[in-house]
Amino acid sequence: AGDTTALMLARIDADIIAYAPGWCFVLGGFNDINNGVAWTTTVANLQAIYQKLIGNGIKVVAISIIPSSTFSTTVKQEAVANINLWMREYAQRNQGVLFVDAYTPLLDPTSSSGAHVTAYLTDTIHPSTSGAQRMGLAIYNALNGIIPAVGFPQCIADKASANFPYGNII
Repeated sequence: AGDTTALMLARIDADIIAYAPGWCFVLGGFNDINNGVAWTTTVANLQAIYQKLIGNGIKVVAISIIPSSTFSTTVKQEAVANINLWMREYAQRNQGVLFVDAYTPLLDPTSSSGAHVTAYLTDTIHPSTSGAQRMGLAIYNALNGIIPAVGFPQCIADKASANFPYGNII
């Protein structure tokens, strides 16, 4: 919703810790980069978020920043690379943090500037259905074997409607 990592950090007690979940999926930094926040500030905010969650017994799924054609400058491209690398390395060094690479599955392999595959984002920022599926698969692959499978309840998919063009799951 346009949140920066500073806003995420400010809300963490009321929005996450108060509910004491076992896991928290953190996808932050995209809006920082688009708003000109220094990547080092983003890293400091993410580290504070991760530490606060871990300190409260909550495991972290750190999801990388996704590619986007909005990251058209060298400064923005370097920020994405630096933040994603930091996340990966932080997860390797810290128990309770699992890194998910959501960047690679959405990256246009023909792009030299780190742009996304057009079909994977609806507006250069938000994943489309196919982009969300690719991100979901990356998350599933990272968590498979770590979180026990519980199965899904049976559901009925209805037909597409004006409000739900891809169908409803009831």
